[in-house]
Amino acid sequence: MRLLDELRTGRHGSVAIATGSTTIRHFMGASVKEFRHAFPDVRLEFHTERSSERCLDALRTGLVELAWVTITPDVHGLEQRPVTDLDWVLAVHRDDPLAAEPALSLADLSRTQLIRPPAGTSSGRQVDERLGRGPTGATDWDTALLLAELGLGHALVPAAPGVTSHPDPLCLIPVRGLAPLEVGWAARQWSALSPSATAFADTVIAHLDARGGTAGEREAS
Repeated sequence: MRLLDELRTGRHGSVAIATGSTTIRHFMGASVKEFRHAFPDVRLEFHTERSSERCLDALRTGLVELAWVTITPDVHGLEQRPVTDLDWVLAVHRDDPLAAEPALSLADLSRTQLIRPPAGTSSGRQVDERLGRGPTGATDWDTALLLAELGLGHALVPAAPGVTSHPDPLCLIPVRGLAPLEVGWAARQWSALSPSATAFADTVIAHLDARGGTAGEREAS
């Protein structure tokens, strides 16, 4: 009977989610708190992966119900739901001469000590396509931001909510010429998700939409 109640109401059980190493901090902190308050008997299980591709692999193998990924057109056999677009910014220490710049072009980046997105990730490949290959310097966004805080370089990162709310001593400068990074949910079949998984996904979407994100749906076949 408890299993039937779980399937019907989503008030018990667990939701397994594949995410990147910094996703919870930058996208889901408030959503997790709200969901735990609304569904205290549902356990959230986060499986941390190093790239969107590995998150999608975890989804395909049935390890998780949901995956938070960079949306790309070459995903087959899964359904993607774009949630928000992230513009690119260059994070610099507030005492850096670049901090006075209102915006930067791709050409301007040649005069920076650039800390690029991790190699082998969707964001890293997008940067490589526009700037050519180069050394990375950081394994994740948080490490890149920390290096910029310490004055050890200039971090090129997507303007995720947790990044834009980052306190001093960083200054975030918009970078023109890079297409926004589109991120969102992926599932094997959206209509087949458990009620609790649907509720968590919708909670994240609502929080990001309230911050100015855009929600939609894309199905890859």
